[in-house]
Amino acid sequence: AYDRVFSEIRSNVRVDGFRPGRFPRNLAEKRFKALMAQEATQSLVPKYFADALEDKKLQPATEPQFDNLDIDKKRPFRFDVQFEVVPEFELPEIQAFSIDEKEVTLEAGAVEERIEQHRKARASLEDKGREPAEKGDVATFDFSATIDGEPFPGGNGLDQRAELGAGRFLENFEEQLVGASAGDEKSFDLTFPADYAEPSLVGKTAQFTVTLKKVEKKIPAELDQPFFSTFAETVQSEEDLQTFVEDQITRERKDALEQQYQDQLADQIRQKMDFDVPESLVERGIADFAHRLSHDDPELLKDEKGFEHKKMEETERLIGDMRLAMTGAFETTTLCFSKGLGAPVGSIVAGRTDFIGRCRRFRKMYGGGMRQAGFIAAAARYALEHHVGRLAEDHEHARVLAEGIEANQHLQLVYGMPQTNIVFFTCRHPRLTAEHLVAELAKRGILVGGAGAYGLRAVTHLNVDRQGIEKAIAALNEVLAS
Repeated sequence: AYDRVFSEIRSNVRVDGFRPGRFPRNLAEKRFKALMAQEATQSLVPKYFADALEDKKLQPATEPQFDNLDIDKKRPFRFDVQFEVVPEFELPEIQAFSIDEKEVTLEAGAVEERIEQHRKARASLEDKGREPAEKGDVATFDFSATIDGEPFPGGNGLDQRAELGAGRFLENFEEQLVGASAGDEKSFDLTFPADYAEPSLVGKTAQFTVTLKKVEKKIPAELDQPFFSTFAETVQSEEDLQTFVEDQITRERKDALEQQYQDQLADQIRQKMDFDVPESLVERGIADFAHRLSHDDPELLKDEKGFEHKKMEETERLIGDMRLAMTGAFETTTLCFSKGLGAPVGSIVAGRTDFIGRCRRFRKMYGGGMRQAGFIAAAARYALEHHVGRLAEDHEHARVLAEGIEANQHLQLVYGMPQTNIVFFTCRHPRLTAEHLVAELAKRGILVGGAGAYGLRAVTHLNVDRQGIEKAIAALNEVLAS
């Protein structure tokens, strides 16, 4: 192991006064001790750890924590590693599971209803002039709103468009415009519902003023050749369209039934499997749950009994999902190459042939199809071949950064010490929000992301070295001390 690390150093490091790769070993030992330890961490530790897992027949359930690396030519290469393993369990016999199979059926009028939906989706718009707006019309309008006479963020908009009755605006907003004509101005009060996206507005009543600028009627597309051509090359007539739509609905319902079957089996596995899951995974899941609540429902965190009840429910769900995952009861997996590996973009999904076929179809439907995408695949492949071995370095840098964050009284880690290359933390400074902290750090060449009013996220990667981490910690301390 020692010879292998020295060989890597010798082939990649230049020393003044010596030809490339020809400097003596004792010089390398003195000058590059830290670099040799780093090289061992990147190239040897992952290999020997994988060999040990295979030898001991162990399956890690948590990210390994490496410590006490000892690389010395006089002693065997060794290191300590700590992690939790997937527990042993026995799967029930297949006869213990069952699904409620159903036949795919199409009720009368389903095809005609879908065709009508397609016609409306491809409808043209006809200006109604001063005719009153009706449900289904498209309205263009400006609006402004106040609460108790005071404006609020998001309380105004220009040239907004809405199909009346579609329910895309605040509840009852669109109904207020039915019967109005272009040029009319209407004022009305509306109360923000309990499930409104912005918690600070929930339950409050706003006074809206709306100026209707245009009303347009939707004219469904004609069943003609231009309309048929928007589907498939095989659709050349109304009869072809009916066949196409019938196949489309049947395929959708088969997919939905298959998803139902998978959900049934997953629920049965959760109920029938009974083994302990790693506590650290549950604790991390609960910490994540509490962090989400701090943004989505901060009032619940103040309700001790309500929060404990929700936490018990979430714990039960987490344990069930972890048991499901650990039994291998899934048939698809996905991996994002840009998270950690350093690829500029790209993800991979693996599964059965028919599943991949559906993925490709949906990718094209949602605009994700690309031609000549090999350059993206090449970047991801390079990352797989060259960056996996050095991820431990990013993880170590993340832990060093987390230690610096933890040492500052104005910062707090969200999930404890990071297990990967992502550090989540919050700003508790009395005069600084996360937005301000992000801006001040950017001025000092440190880029972090904001997550809500006080949440932040820092990511280490191959372009961030130990010196960069120390610079980031110093910048944080400088900003928070000012």
